[in-house]
Amino acid sequence: MAEKKSPWLYIGIGCAAVLVLGGILVAAGIFWLARTAKQMEAELKDPVARADKVKEVLGADELPDGYHAMFAFSIPFVLKTAILSDEEPGADGVVSGFGERGLIYVQLLNLGQDEQELRDYFEGKTSDVRVLRKNGINVDMDEIIQRGSVPLEDSTLMYVAQRGSVSTQGYSGKGITSVILIDCPDDEKRRMAIWFGPDPDPGSSGDELQLAGTPADETAMAEFLGGFHFCRSS
Repeated sequence: MAEKKSPWLYIGIGCAAVLVLGGILVAAGIFWLARTAKQMEAELKDPVARADKVKEVLGADELPDGYHAMFAFSIPFVLKTAILSDEEPGADGVVSGFGERGLIYVQLLNLGQDEQELRDYFEGKTSDVRVLRKNGINVDMDEIIQRGSVPLEDSTLMYVAQRGSVSTQGYSGKGITSVILIDCPDDEKRRMAIWFGPDPDPGSSGDELQLAGTPADETAMAEFLGGFHFCRSS
């Protein structure tokens, strides 16, 4: 008769396997973080490498005139972010902040939370900005100028244009700001962008404001954001 093994033996083997696997995963995570940190440091100092990374995240062949790659970061399957600024790189090659204009783009896993609430905000069914805060976008709004949608080649942009300031990922923009929800067909990732620029006439009312060329101008939005293929960068 075969000798019976205590069930605690198998439990111990299972626990040991879990610990070993956990150790491997932790080690792999530490290695990935260290490698990513080194890569990010190199990209921040190298304008060409930094621009290539930003273009990869934005799905762009070229960056728009007057804008420079400030920062890009990605965690596979979880997060992508890219930032453009009109600020010229310094002597060290680093873009340290914004001038008057910039773009902040974030792509996240979409778990379905707040989806209808978010769309209701962009469609004007509600003006409750708390749904933006839930998505990491903080709004200090003076006035909503307009809402709308802009079809692009491979995506549709739903936007809310406003006066005031918006911040996300530790960066902020002020003036005329469009918060944009990017829809890609047959894709469930959540993509949002903030495009901001100066207010051409801060003393005027929203009805009197000339929007041509600002982030609230749909023609300018299509021209500027049409150079990015957000869906291609999945």
